[in-house]
This record gives sequence, structure tokens and C-alpha cells, in this order.
Amino acid sequence: MAPSHIVDFGCGTGRLAQRMADLGLSISYLGYDIDERQIELARGRGLSGSVAFTSNFGDLVDTLRSAGAAQRVMNLSFILHDLPTLQIFGR
Repeated sequence: MAPSHIVDFGCGTGRLAQRMADLGLSISYLGYDIDERQIELARGRGLSGSVAFTSNFGDLVDTLRSAGAAQRVMNLSFILHDLPTLQIFGR
């Protein structure tokens, strides 16, 4: 079963979210980074409504508690940002 939500811990400037959007993946994505400057750069990408970025840990907790989210969440970590050719779900 594919995840319906992605939580990206240490999302930085949102490069992974941009890559996923470029691939046409429509999935709920929350990027979390403790550095507000990184979050501002990520938000500047202008990605769609299913993509959000935050440096507020409470936002992260709220997302995980939302209806059904905790059952279908994939945790991505910062290491994936550095892969030159990232393939997600066979695309």
C-alpha cells in the first residue's frame, strides 16, 4: 500500500518536494525543518496546496494526528535530497 502522506524531516529548501512535483506525484507532503530560513526558501517554490513546509513542531504533530494520516505516512530523511536521480514508487 502506497503512503498517502509524506513527512520529510530536515526538508531544507524543499528540493525533494520540488522533485516530487516535477514527477507529477500527487501526495500530501509536509516538509519540516528547524531552520526558518530554509522553510522560507522552500515556501518560495510556490508548490501546490497539498505541499506544506513548517518549522513549527506542533504543525508536524497535528499532521500526524489528522484523520488516518498516522496509518499511511512515509518518513523521508535529508539523505534523499542528495541523490542525483531519485526514483519514487517506480517513476
